[in-house]
Amino acid sequence: MPLVVFGALLLVLTAVELPFGPSAAELALLGGAGAACVLAGVVVLVVERRRPPPEVQTLPDLSPPVVLIAFGVSALLVGAEAGPWLMFLGGGLALIGIGALARERVAERRAERAEGERP
Repeated sequence: MPLVVFGALLLVLTAVELPFGPSAAELALLGGAGAACVLAGVVVLVVERRRPPPEVQTLPDLSPPVVLIAFGVSALLVGAEAGPWLMFLGGGLALIGIGALARERVAERRAERAEGERP
């Protein structure tokens, strides 16, 4: 569903751009990206509804360590321009995120094993 909403937002931005006289390339890029997102989102929704729900699902919907890794990598990249202090902070954030992600994965495996042992 989020992909469909994002695609619709891109299509709305394409429509808002029309009064300002955009070039054909601008319309094709923004409108094409919006249409592709909407199409891909609809395909994902159809496939997800056909798939039977899993009996045991231990994957979290949201994973804070992944966000921490993303912030860390972003800070590393910006730090290349801003200076080494930001690179050190970004590297630390990324390392903490990787450690937390590994811890989360171990907890998922333990939960799967515990679920499999139940009668």
